[in-house]
Amino acid sequence: MDVGAHLRSSREAHGISLALLAARTRVQPRILTAIELNDLDAIPPKPYGRSFVRAYAHEVGLDAERVVHDYFGQFPPVVQHASPPAIPVDNAAGRRIAAFVPAALAILLGIGIIAALWQNTRNVSGPAPAPVVGTTGVSPAPAATPVKNDPQPGAPVGAQSAAADRLTLVVRATRDCWVAASADGQRTIYQILPAGAERTLTGSREIVIRAGDAGALKLTLNGRDAGAFGQSGEVRQARITAANAAAFGTQSGQ
Repeated sequence: MDVGAHLRSSREAHGISLALLAARTRVQPRILTAIELNDLDAIPPKPYGRSFVRAYAHEVGLDAERVVHDYFGQFPPVVQHASPPAIPVDNAAGRRIAAFVPAALAILLGIGIIAALWQNTRNVSGPAPAPVVGTTGVSPAPAATPVKNDPQPGAPVGAQSAAADRLTLVVRATRDCWVAASADGQRTIYQILPAGAERTLTGSREIVIRAGDAGALKLTLNGRDAGAFGQSGEVRQARITAANAAAFGTQSGQ
């Protein structure tokens, strides 16, 4: 059953254009077109997707609840794959390893202390002085001035570079909004954020965020106010990386 085509026929029979339907339902024309084409990937997930179909059916004079049921019933259900069986744990082997760990750590700690002391001795002592030969015999040369290891100001260059590459995104909802987000491939948000809720995402490679109402989200990226995520009612997705983080924001078009 092609419910999307049925909705389109009902709209055309009532003489309602997509622009007029979008104004009445406050749903973007591209989403209304996706509903008519049964393009489930372009429709926001529930509850937003169901509310959009319900609003469409109501405006063209159809039974809204029946249409919502039939519309989403025409798609195959998502198959849930069973989890692989758990691998039994050898408790005896685990106890043996646990008993060995403290001794191994003690050995490694001792080696590290000896290496540090040896390195420090080399830095302070410097090269051995060469003897000075004169007419009256051999006399030792003046002792070498100890080498001072002055600490470098600030954090190490590597640490500063790593901090510069890290991404920190703060998401704050000004009204209820569906949000899905991941950091470095790990899903961190998949819910409706209530008004006033705030979430912080951190990643080293990328942050991907998608919202059902982009205008309801205020973003702060690496301590900088990035403004609203998009327009009110807009379904939007963005990928933030170290390369585009500095230019990301409403003023640059995100």
